[in-house]
Amino acid sequence: MKEYSGPYWVLNLPDSWQAHHGTDVETIYYQDGVGVIDITSIMNDVAAKEADLRFYATEYMDKAADNTAIHLGDFSGFSLEYDEEGDFWWRAFLKAGHVILLISYNCKTNEKRLELEAVKELLQSLSVRWDI
Repeated sequence: MKEYSGPYWVLNLPDSWQAHHGTDVETIYYQDGVGVIDITSIMNDVAAKEADLRFYATEYMDKAADNTAIHLGDFSGFSLEYDEEGDFWWRAFLKAGHVILLISYNCKTNEKRLELEAVKELLQSLSVRWDI
């Protein structure tokens, strides 16, 4: 297990998982897995509210049947699931203090249940970086 840090957050990354820093997004994936996690981080000027999360989720809300309240580590918010053109998407819109995380996981629709629980378990270790 190793610690992996994004701009405003940190999580425990199992040895079999890889992560890469991108310009605007952190990408995480299981070496022998079927999908990819992307995490976009935003520092809000004021403490983030549910309305802020809904703003970022607007373009996806009509694609999902419903949203589910979710807590991942220090963060809380909601997630959406939907299939689109042969791909499965799980998206989480999370907040903790001033930090907003936009998380997406996608894979082929027929593989959607192979690692989604492992992804959610990995994300349970999310915590806010207090050294920023």
